[in-house]
Amino acid sequence: KGPGRALSGALGVIAVMALPLLGVVIAYALLANILAGPLVSLAPRFAEIVRPGGNIVLSGILAEQAEAVRQAYETWFALQDKQQQEDWVLLNATRKP
Repeated sequence: KGPGRALSGALGVIAVMALPLLGVVIAYALLANILAGPLVSLAPRFAEIVRPGGNIVLSGILAEQAEAVRQAYETWFALQDKQQQEDWVLLNATRKP
């Protein structure tokens, strides 16, 4: 049980590619399955990486921390979906123009 299980059911197959540090990386989609603290800290960087219209999926969030994570991203991302399985939450959002 946990966020990975909820995520696997929601997305099916995910291709993961490790990129070297290239300076500027633009992504159509970004998936982060980490704790709320790092997700909040990384919000501005993730906003730089995800192109307008691109998607971000945030997982590994405890239910009581989901609102803080949502607020950290709302400047750059429009929430499309929130899923909860037991105490774990997944947020799916689209990058604003």
